[in-house]
This record gives sequence, C-alpha cells and structure tokens, in this order.
Amino acid sequence: MPAATNRRRILVVDDNQDSAESLATLLTLKGNETHTASDGQEAVETAARLRPDVILLDIGLPKMNGYEACRRIREQPGGDDVVIIALTGWGQGEDRRRSREAGFNEHLVRTLDPAVLMKLLAATGAWGLLAWREWREERGRAIREPPANESCKWFDLCLPNELWRRRKQRRARTSSI
Repeated sequence: MPAATNRRRILVVDDNQDSAESLATLLTLKGNETHTASDGQEAVETAARLRPDVILLDIGLPKMNGYEACRRIREQPGGDDVVIIALTGWGQGEDRRRSREAGFNEHLVRTLDPAVLMKLLAATGAWGLLAWREWREERGRAIREPPANESCKWFDLCLPNELWRRRKQRRARTSSI
C-alpha cells in the first residue's frame, strides 16, 4: 500500500484541554485538519456538523461518556464511515470489550507512541475506512489479543517493549531520588 498523503479531518475529544490541543497541534503539523471538543455531547454535535474522517475519543468524559458518544455518532448519517479510535487511560479487558460494543474501531491506551498513531492514521488516509479495515485485518494476523486481565502494557498498539522498559527505569530512578 503506498503512503497515504491525503489530509484528514480529525476530531480530537478530551476533557483535558491541554492534551486535546497538544495532540491537535501535532496532527495539524502532520498536514491534517483538526478540531477539538471537550465533552461527549460536544463530540456528538461537532461530529454531526464536521463529518470528520477520524475521531480520537476519550472515554472518561463529562456530560456523556465516550462509549455513549461513539454510539450516537454511529447513528448519525455517515457515522458508519468515520474511524473512531478510543484514546484513553482505560486499558483493561472490560474497557476494550465495551469499546468494541460501542462501535469504536480501535482502542489505544495512553501514553501512546506518536509514530504508532501516525501509522494508524496513514492507514485511514487516501482509502478511508476500507484501507483501515484491510490494515487492521493484516495487523491482526501478527498480533494476539491482549489478555482480559492485563493493562495497557499489552494493548495491541502499545509502546514498544524497549520504551516500556526505559519508562519503568526512569520512574524507578525518579521515585528513589
């Protein structure tokens, strides 16, 4: 598959405004059109108005949680065509199950390697949801599902093991100082 160069319309939804703006800025610098929302209700309304290609949606949101916001977005005209990615701190098996049931295409747990997110977004580029589905199917053959009782260190688009090891070492050094 050639590199996708299409500019995507991306809605970033997070109640942490600094986090939403930082991610939107990164995505804008990569050539995308970005918009932000800070709660579930605003996400549903903004998605109806903008008709984004991709929505990066937190789950723990005020007014309406991300699960319900995803369901409502899927009910909108064109809602089945948008790639909706949970980008959250919630990474248990039950959280992932609920994401799938709500209609999320992908469930990513913070802290996320930006390169991983860029690869995922590239798969949605020029070919839209069809290319994403093909990418997901191909990727799924090589990656096992995380155990239901494991947390984010096992999620399918996790930080590479080496980064996790370094992160743990930094935390250990910081806590011993």
